[in-house]
Amino acid sequence: MRELDVAGDWYIVDGGLAELHNINLCLTMTAADAGWPEGVPGASPVAKAVSAAKLEF
Repeated sequence: MRELDVAGDWYIVDGGLAELHNINLCLTMTAADAGWPEGVPGASPVAKAVSAAKLEF
């Protein structure tokens, strides 16, 4: 974020759960993360931080 004169790596952790109504807030979350792995409810939702940790940069 050079506009703010800040350098280095940034890590943002959100302690909330991935839920179907909020997966649009993060491009990396899917319905499977919200507990809908096959398009129907049934699995447990994962923490947003766990969803983000699956990413590779």
